[in-house]
Amino acid sequence: MFIFDNQAQIDSVLKKIEIGDVWGVGRKWSASLKSKGFATAYDLAHADEGWIRRQYSVVMQRTVQELNGKSCISIEDLPEKKQLLVSRSFKERVTSHSHMRSLLAGYISRACEKLRLQGSVTSSISVFVRTSPFSTGAGYSNSMTISLNQYTADTSTLIKAGIYALERIFKEGYEYQKAGVMLFDIVPDHFLQLCLFQAERYNQEARNRMKLLDHINGKYGKQTLRFASESKKRWYMHQDHLSPAYTTRWEDLLVVG
Repeated sequence: MFIFDNQAQIDSVLKKIEIGDVWGVGRKWSASLKSKGFATAYDLAHADEGWIRRQYSVVMQRTVQELNGKSCISIEDLPEKKQLLVSRSFKERVTSHSHMRSLLAGYISRACEKLRLQGSVTSSISVFVRTSPFSTGAGYSNSMTISLNQYTADTSTLIKAGIYALERIFKEGYEYQKAGVMLFDIVPDHFLQLCLFQAERYNQEARNRMKLLDHINGKYGKQTLRFASESKKRWYMHQDHLSPAYTTRWEDLLVVG
């Protein structure tokens, strides 16, 4: 950590920073500023703000103000995602409906975790399955979208909808290479519009269940609590070419003859 507690120290640092290294000064503006005698951040900090704004932009004027210790360029939060996709390619082909169902339930659960983390709710879920496009055998791919009549972030509700879709697109006799789920029609939870003719399903009781689920899994590790329909592992990593663990695995120790 560096603390600059007086203007002399600040100026000494600014004099060492080239004008092109100042945040917000691009290549084009850097060349223009150099042609006008600005060589360092110190020079820019002592420029006339009005002249900078007229010659360049209000953004450059704010950069000058920032160099003088005035906070005017706020750090904004990342925008909320309008779609959430969780999909995986399988290390080994999936042929069993029960296996595909458990994997898909895990993907939906993960998507719901992301949804709640950004404080959003959804009213649409899409499920897809497909075989490998490079397979020499018969190929198949299909998807289905379910639209809910209420917005929700309840994992159990979305798993039921996703499994309903899977029941209608899954076909026996194929070796599936990939599957996934997408949540869309996502809105912030605080903008949630309730249904006029139905009781709220994503009510306080459902919210408390999800809050408890996220809290325990966040504290004790992923899938400490999980739905019975979920696979114990949501994703099986490809590790065919994993580097040897020389320092943590006995069988990987080098043997010198």
